[in-house]
Amino acid sequence: MRAKADELLGLTTDTLEQLVATHLPRWRIPGFMAGHPVEPDVAADVAFTLAHLHDAGVTEVAGSPVPDAIEQVLAQVDGSRTHTFFSYRVAETLARFGSFDDNQILAGWSPRARADIAAATDSREWIQLLDAGLPRNYAAVLARCEVARERLGLEVDPEVTADLLGRTASMLATDPLGYLDDSTHGVGRTDIYTVDVWLFTEPLADRLGDIWTRGLATAVELVSRTGTPGGCAISWGRSSGALATALTIELAAEVLATDDPALHGRRDLWSARLGPAVASMRRWFESGLVNAHVGRSPYGYRGPFRRLQMTADLLGKLAWAAARLGACRVDPGAEPGDGRGRVVFDHDELLPLGSDPAAHLWSRSVGPTGFVVPFVGATRSDYLAAPRRPGTYEVPVDAAIGCWVPVVHSGAEQYAPAGVPLGVEHAPGRVSARWGALRRLGDLDPPSGGHELPGTAEVTFTEEGRALRVEVMVELATAPHAVAVTVPETSGTPLRVENLDGPREKPFATVDTAGIAEWRSFWGELPVVHQHDLEPDPVEPQLFRSSYRVTPAVRVASTAHGHHYDRTLYGPLEQRRRAVSVANPLGPLGSPDVGADDFDVFHLHWPEWLAFDDLSEHEAIANTLAGMDKPVLWTAHNLRPHARGPGDAHRAVYELWASRADAVVHHSTWGRDRMLATHDFPDDTTHHVVPHPHFGDLYPSARTPRGEAAARLGLPEEGIRIGLLGAPRSERDVQGFLEAVAASTNRDIQVCCWSLAADQEAPRDGRIAVAETYRMVDADTYGLRLAACDVVAMPVDPEGEMLGSGLAADVVGAGLAALCTPWGYTEEILGGAVIPMGFDHGSMVTALDGLDRDTVEASRSAAVDLRERLSPLRCATATEEILLGLLTGSRAERP
Repeated sequence: MRAKADELLGLTTDTLEQLVATHLPRWRIPGFMAGHPVEPDVAADVAFTLAHLHDAGVTEVAGSPVPDAIEQVLAQVDGSRTHTFFSYRVAETLARFGSFDDNQILAGWSPRARADIAAATDSREWIQLLDAGLPRNYAAVLARCEVARERLGLEVDPEVTADLLGRTASMLATDPLGYLDDSTHGVGRTDIYTVDVWLFTEPLADRLGDIWTRGLATAVELVSRTGTPGGCAISWGRSSGALATALTIELAAEVLATDDPALHGRRDLWSARLGPAVASMRRWFESGLVNAHVGRSPYGYRGPFRRLQMTADLLGKLAWAAARLGACRVDPGAEPGDGRGRVVFDHDELLPLGSDPAAHLWSRSVGPTGFVVPFVGATRSDYLAAPRRPGTYEVPVDAAIGCWVPVVHSGAEQYAPAGVPLGVEHAPGRVSARWGALRRLGDLDPPSGGHELPGTAEVTFTEEGRALRVEVMVELATAPHAVAVTVPETSGTPLRVENLDGPREKPFATVDTAGIAEWRSFWGELPVVHQHDLEPDPVEPQLFRSSYRVTPAVRVASTAHGHHYDRTLYGPLEQRRRAVSVANPLGPLGSPDVGADDFDVFHLHWPEWLAFDDLSEHEAIANTLAGMDKPVLWTAHNLRPHARGPGDAHRAVYELWASRADAVVHHSTWGRDRMLATHDFPDDTTHHVVPHPHFGDLYPSARTPRGEAAARLGLPEEGIRIGLLGAPRSERDVQGFLEAVAASTNRDIQVCCWSLAADQEAPRDGRIAVAETYRMVDADTYGLRLAACDVVAMPVDPEGEMLGSGLAADVVGAGLAALCTPWGYTEEILGGAVIPMGFDHGSMVTALDGLDRDTVEASRSAAVDLRERLSPLRCATATEEILLGLLTGSRAERP
């Protein structure tokens, strides 16, 4: 656990030091930030963060001893303008360094300065507002102020403190299930603060008793079911995004460090979630500032004017969690859940989120994918009954915009089925809710019975594999201006949205919303909106019904992202909005821009590309994927790497991934059998034979006429031209083949070798027109080389460890003949397109001697006939079926 605490401390101190370097020079708080005045809350939060770092054992930040930095920051606090949340932060910071009269921080301060900082801790004038409409959670805020002032030895009234603690306990006990609704009108507004309140009141826990212990357990259990692999704790309502990720880190620290045995059963889950959450948190900062306002939207009250304060607030949360983890003496690790070390938490539940009113949440997770649908109070965009899953299903923030549910335009307002429904019914894979009225959109705390449109509504969500089918019904008392359904799309997950019950000529329309501020979620832009106007029932014009299906593309984190193989495989699926390839986020070469919520499946290609031969790094990556509950698809290109150093370190790496793979793609039955005979796989690993797609579309220049291609490459126009292409491989005997050419009596051949290893040299023979050491070339040059050739030679050792070759795909794509040794892969895949030759010198000479134009033309014709079977679309479609099986649990093919 110390390592995790240190990682979190590193993130916090590094970000804080960047903040100091760029915006707080020598700890000076600016008066303005990007045009907005900076309030005293910033100084309080920066000091509070430093105090937590001090608790964690950090002695110096940005070149200053931590106590000195705290003193410099607190000296800038304006006592008369500091109150509530920031009063207790000032008081609790000071209390770490002694009583007010004998305080390390305040030593040497003038009486006036001491009086001002004492005023900063004092928010007693706010107490009278508790009965005048101040949100109920302020009782806990003010209780923390008084308890901290008491620790400092400042004057407090014990009866006032007791009253505030009593109000806090009463607020926390309002709902017998432990779900706080902090709305004034009691509308069932459960959200991130329903959970956060228990962490917020942790400093008061010893005075609140069992109610706090029970409430924390409820909060932990809720987020266990709502949290995402990437660390988002609560994905609906106010203050999600960066704050929801910080909440996961805080809860993880509390669960892992607590002595409460009731929470120990969740330690494996929270240990697994902590790492990805910290990784996700890194992406919320740039140059020392939170980037929650850049291309995305926090809640209105956390707008750009509070960017600096939000940064310091987040850093304080992270510093607290690091200090909590640092004090933990237990390292639970991750308990195996399915034989691969995976922490599995599948569920399909309708969770109660309150007793009166009866708010609910549908929490659905199957393996690595899932979503939640809230049925809660408030009628803003964030609270409506729409599925949520960061990166897949997102909605605009803090807006009078309705998504997924039917929205009615009537009069000058927009209405929707919003707020807590009259009833919610759940069955496996399905939930249905009904409302007795439609409510005006945009209200955070709507009064009971106010802003309603007479009518009824029903919305039903049903899982259909990876898709969601949505059925909506609205019946109104009067005819509206319009009724519509709107489904936004995130930038990383294309959606296929289908109108199921309307005529084909009335599909969902798409609207480009890229760059429009109101179409941003907590996590990013919503650049496309799918929308559909509902038609009234022909008999009952106030009745509107519709059903539609939404299918998200499968997002694949590929270790070959950007490689031409990857582009060929996933390009057809991306064009059809069925799957997308994203960069691999893990290992020394991983992309920092991709997080756990940005992909569904991990597609491993060549393991050595992931973390070289570092077995411990491979194990760490595999464990991280297990903690994220991400399935692993391995395309077995080789038995072992092409390039291997001394020893056999890679064998252990390949064995590791064999033990972790959920599914394996083999490019031939022959290769599958060799792989199974070489490595041990779990019994439930599925094995699928999907041919290597041809690369015809990647090399347009390969369609250049032969003579023109030869002229552009400067090749003599004579003989059957045999090409040796591709990188040198230990299994490919290029040198031996060239020696066979020199020994051949066939004068009607010309050989172009672009594949020599650095230590190889071609024999002197006039028929060897090109003998070049291998180097990477651009696609145009490679295509011309293919176009200029008649035959591709593949002198592969049949007993070697290559399981396939892209050259075979090039043969089919370019329609060339293939001169091949008796290698199981080419025999199966190329079949009649193979011109056979042996692997020994004499057999190669014999094959070359007998090579003639009729044989070459027959081979080329057979290669062209294979294009449909090896087409990128066909191979991609087969791959998509495997991906869907991993995500929906419908595995089929086994050896």
